[in-house]
Amino acid sequence: MLTSDHGDMLGERGLLFKITFLERSVRVPLIVHSPARFRPARIEQAVSLVDLGPPLVSLASDDADVEFPTPVDGMSLLAAIGGDTSDGEVFGEYYAEGTTTPMLMVQRGSRKAIVAAGDPPQLFDVEADPEELHNLAGSLPQEVTAIEAEVAARWKAPPSPNRSCSVSIGGPSSAA
Repeated sequence: MLTSDHGDMLGERGLLFKITFLERSVRVPLIVHSPARFRPARIEQAVSLVDLGPPLVSLASDDADVEFPTPVDGMSLLAAIGGDTSDGEVFGEYYAEGTTTPMLMVQRGSRKAIVAAGDPPQLFDVEADPEELHNLAGSLPQEVTAIEAEVAARWKAPPSPNRSCSVSIGGPSSAA
């Protein structure tokens, strides 16, 4: 496996470094080469670096059923590498330079939400709008509210001072 820990904006939108959850900053290469096990393919669904642990353990143990001593975040990428096309799910958090509160991201399928207390919510359809130029948050307030609620529950975050903090990606009809 070959990957990187994060992207960089490299001047896109006038931004440098990794100070956002926009695609240029979070999308990284992930190359898996195992010709004896997998056919060459491009995986379209979102995956996370925390999803690397389970398949590495599985591959290193010849697919033995390994019990982890503590719960493990992430899911095995082996199904996706093997051709499963179900939507991926990625969570991200950033609390470093340029922030005063945690910035949190939830992506399921093509929908990505970015939430940070004090900032307006961002919601993108990265498939229809790969440059993330059209924030859907204003036109999908129920989806944003659900997403902010999920973020608050997942990270046990206090509500935003400007609005309640909630999140459910993909809208009411999506399978989350």
